[in-house]
Amino acid sequence: MTATTMNGPLSPEERSELGKPADEAVGLPPRLYTDTAIFAAEKETIFRREWMAVFHESTIPRPRDYRVVEIAGDSLIVVRGDDGRLRCFHNICRHRGAQPASGSGNCRYFRCPYHLWTYDLTGRLVGAPTMRDLVREGVRVGNIGLNEVRVDTWLGYVFVNLDGAAQPLAERLAPLTDVAAQWQDVEVVPLYELHYPGEWNWKLTFENAADGYHNLGTHQATLQDVTPGEKAYTGSTAFDVFSDLSLPFAEGKGWADDTGAAVAFDNLPDWVPSEVRDYAVWPTFIFRPGPFNIISTITIPGPTVNSVTFVWTCLVRPETRASVTFDAYLADQLRWSREVQAEDQEACRMVWTNMHSDGFIPGPYAVGERCVYHFDQWYLARMSGARPEGYAGAGQ
Repeated sequence: MTATTMNGPLSPEERSELGKPADEAVGLPPRLYTDTAIFAAEKETIFRREWMAVFHESTIPRPRDYRVVEIAGDSLIVVRGDDGRLRCFHNICRHRGAQPASGSGNCRYFRCPYHLWTYDLTGRLVGAPTMRDLVREGVRVGNIGLNEVRVDTWLGYVFVNLDGAAQPLAERLAPLTDVAAQWQDVEVVPLYELHYPGEWNWKLTFENAADGYHNLGTHQATLQDVTPGEKAYTGSTAFDVFSDLSLPFAEGKGWADDTGAAVAFDNLPDWVPSEVRDYAVWPTFIFRPGPFNIISTITIPGPTVNSVTFVWTCLVRPETRASVTFDAYLADQLRWSREVQAEDQEACRMVWTNMHSDGFIPGPYAVGERCVYHFDQWYLARMSGARPEGYAGAGQ
């Protein structure tokens, strides 16, 4: 398989794996994880062009609710206006560049702490002390207001996009329409949202989450007996938008809730009783629709090459939260997530340490790592400014 003419920050050697079939390819070279120049290129090529998931909209349900999120050093405000509409802005005051918002909450306006410039929830400048000529009757003058960022939702998840020319989110994720159909219009509420910071490159966290093979070793104590790593497989052959990871249950195992609190979704697909399925949406979002909940993970790149936050969210039906045994269910789910992620954190830490050694040489992909292979191929193409021939069908 050959590739078209390519440009970008990758060397010919680093691009050489692009287009190779899975049984011939090897993993990404260490420099693509450790080099600050590569990370700077990712900011321009990926994070500021792709639709990036940030959180589920149920965490800001009321008018005037807002959250500040940061993606690779870009600080953004996502707010639900009085009209119920979601908006997103750069968290940068138009006066001297301080941050008008922090954390999360519910407010009527955003006021910069530096010089008290004030913006309403539509981003308009409505107050500038001693500079009244800038604000007249609540009308933004001279185009001074918070810079707006594109925002949209899919399956209830909020996505932001810094590129004004990007394809609309609904069109981008159209290949997932059938996958998410049974969960698309179901009312859900957050069970938990857990944040796991890491001092390593974002791709290590995302690839780890898309890897079923590592259940064999990393998750011997938690997942291997239920979803054996040797059974993991990927069904996708086109991977320009997403790929999948399927984990069949071991004999006699399956979805379980010992507390009796979880209320199942309706009209579930035939595959649900027999396996777990994760859908990895490039570049940082993975969701797992199941019978009792929707679990998602969002990999948030930090401001440096060696910083990342892994956001693990669980959504359930409102009836589950109303159950008399809800507290026991919540405790079980929290314990499970924390145990599993503690194992993953240690795996990422070890790999990150060894990536700085000259002795690290990338190895081949196992069958249970086909989803990782798909991501790496997408990444190489994205960073090279090209698509290999057969890109939509190179996954087998």
